[in-house]
Formats: sequence, structure tokens, C-alpha cells
Amino acid sequence: MMSAFQPGEAFMLTIKLSLYAGVVISFPLLLYFLLQFIIPGLLEHERKLLYKCMAVGFGLFLAGTLFCYFIVLPRVLTFFYTYSLEFGISNEWRIGYYLSFATQMILMFGLAFELPVVVMPFVKLGVLTYDMMKSTRRYAIVAIAVLAAVITPTPDVATMMLMAVPMYALYEICIILAWMHERKEAARTREEIARFEEDFNNNNSPYNQ
Repeated sequence: MMSAFQPGEAFMLTIKLSLYAGVVISFPLLLYFLLQFIIPGLLEHERKLLYKCMAVGFGLFLAGTLFCYFIVLPRVLTFFYTYSLEFGISNEWRIGYYLSFATQMILMFGLAFELPVVVMPFVKLGVLTYDMMKSTRRYAIVAIAVLAAVITPTPDVATMMLMAVPMYALYEICIILAWMHERKEAARTREEIARFEEDFNNNNSPYNQ
């Protein structure tokens, strides 16, 4: 049981949690309405890429929030609880601070899992390549560690690692997807060249003259 220091604190917290849940559930629709200002100026293939990013982004956001809620958050709370007891400090958590901590951590993990949505459009557009991402892996590790240290609500190393490790795994997945994309584009280019050479040879055949 946690403490509430104001008569209406529990009621206001339920309203706040309902608001957070409504934003998360309606996030795809909100994003779609915001992008209505951009979509009319895009080409057909750019629109398809944008719609794919929206769908994948929402799925990754939900995966990040569920990962934090079921795996990360219980371990972090247990660590802080037992750590205080080892120093003879009783844990009398206030419900408002507890929910603020939990919701902030869950939302930060949801945003951290959006890394492929940020990286893959640049791969599709040719700004990032497989060789570039592979050669700069060590810099990406440092950037991910710094980002995880900044966006986690607590400065401890354990929480930072719980966020940095999945982000790095997602970055490695992006490298694999970039490699697959380049192979697919190379195969498509070879097919187009072969088709062009075949058409050229058929048009210059003596039987067509």
C-alpha cells in the first residue's frame, strides 16, 4: 500500500493515467492527422514508405512499453527497494511519485525502441549504407550509451544498461536490414541490366533487320 497525501490525489492520478493510455492507444491516428499536412506533397513511393514507418513505429513503441512494464520496471523497483533496506531505510513510496517514475520510464523505453524507424528511412534513401553503419559501430555504441544515460529517469548503471542493450540490438538489426536492402537493390539492378542487354541484342539481331 502506498501513501496519498491529498484527498483527491488518487482520483487525479486515475485521470492522468487514463490520459496517458488514451494518447498511447490513439497515437497512430494522431500521427496520421498530423502528417496530413505532409502527405499531399510526397510521391507515391514516399507515401508507401511513410505508411510502413508509421505501422512499424507503432508496433515498436508498444513493444518497448511492454518490455519495460513486464521486464525492466519490476527489476528496477526491486533493486531500489532492496537497496534502501540494506541501508536501514524504510520504503514509504508516495503513489504520485511512483506513477510519475513508472510512466516516464515506460514512455522513454517506448521512444527508445523507435530507433529502427529513425535509421531505416535514411537507408532507403541512400543516406546510410551497410558499410557506413558497420564501420561506425563503435561510435554508435557510445552514442547509444550516452542517450540511454540521458533519457533514463535514474542515473544508475543498471537501468542505463537495461535500455542501452535493447537499443544496441535494434541497431544491429538495422545493420542486417541495410545489408538485405543493398543485396535486394543490387539484384534488381542486375536484372534491369540483363533485361536491357537482352532487349538491345534482340533489337540489333540480323533477323530483325
